[in-house]
Amino acid sequence: MKMATKQVSPFFTLFLVIVMQIGVGIFTFQRNLAEIIGNDGWIAILLSAVSIMVVIGLIYYILEEGWTIVDLHKRMFGRFIGRLLDLYFIGYFCLFACTILVIYVDMVIIWIFPDLYHGVLIFIVIVLAFLFTQSGFRSLMGLSVITIFMTIPLLFFSHYPSGLLQMNNLYPIWNHSFSEFASATKQMTFQYLGFEILLVAFPFFKQAKKSLLWSQIGLGISTCMYVFTYILVYLVCLLYTSDAADEE
Repeated sequence: MKMATKQVSPFFTLFLVIVMQIGVGIFTFQRNLAEIIGNDGWIAILLSAVSIMVVIGLIYYILEEGWTIVDLHKRMFGRFIGRLLDLYFIGYFCLFACTILVIYVDMVIIWIFPDLYHGVLIFIVIVLAFLFTQSGFRSLMGLSVITIFMTIPLLFFSHYPSGLLQMNNLYPIWNHSFSEFASATKQMTFQYLGFEILLVAFPFFKQAKKSLLWSQIGLGISTCMYVFTYILVYLVCLLYTSDAADEE
């Protein structure tokens, strides 16, 4: 009964997946992807999304109602090895959080507060994260919903040089080697990381098995956002590069 008061509807897995996958990396991933595969970068995004979709399906297949990754480790590997694997995942999530924190702080300082000391902003973010975590899973999901509804509309109400973009710059399609597609897909996979939080959050969803559909929809929305931003940035960069070459 106590756990039931902390649970949320399966529908909220949609927001959890999106907010974990869409972060500060959406501002920088285009450069690395374009260097590898150029105009076919959007295909690598789709291929990476398909692989993540399979992994999410496997997560739901192996977990039972009320289970977490801790229960799975204990059941499959025993108490001792299971706890070692738990420590590994704790270290992984800590490293993942530190990576996102450093990138976020760098971007805020470069773009908004160039005179602010890194340590001050890191301390503020950690304190805020601790306070929200202490308030419970429902509060975290509420914050995720607010964040998504505040940020996604910005993609559609911003000013883009849409009339100047040349869509034919995306052709020819599939003009890169298999190794280049594999390298680009691997590079893009890092942007999709975060969905593995489902291994920990699974018990916090009512009828968790039914939330698989919403998880996949969340992945689909994340994929659309990545494809949209990649194509937009790629075409805009080509536009201004062409203009600079014409001026010379």
